[in-house]
Amino acid sequence: MNFAEKLKKARKDFLLTQKELSKEIGVSVRTIRNYESSKSYPKDREIYKKLAVIFNVNEDYFKIESDDKFSSSIKFKSENTDDVVSILEIVKKFLDNKKIDGKIKKEFFYALQEEYIKSIKK
Repeated sequence: MNFAEKLKKARKDFLLTQKELSKEIGVSVRTIRNYESSKSYPKDREIYKKLAVIFNVNEDYFKIESDDKFSSSIKFKSENTDDVVSILEIVKKFLDNKKIDGKIKKEFFYALQEEYIKSIKK
């Protein structure tokens, strides 16, 4: 997968809109659209760093093109990688459950983000 494909998939997997992601990394919505359509790439290294933090991946993930799927090529920056992978599998099952309303899934994601933000401020 190339940068555009990885970014779009990651953003959708994290239930973020282009507008939400643009605010998170400090660029315009148009820039996100251009990134996701392969019309442009980040020229500023800080963008890659911000994306790595938001999507909890190794900073090089978005720089290196590969055919790996997003979920199977995540390089967690954690000593407890097995725990992280287990939690991710549970969350994926939750998100893949078609019986659960999209609104509830989005609320879950926002709650998860809030907990993440609290944890990094400690």
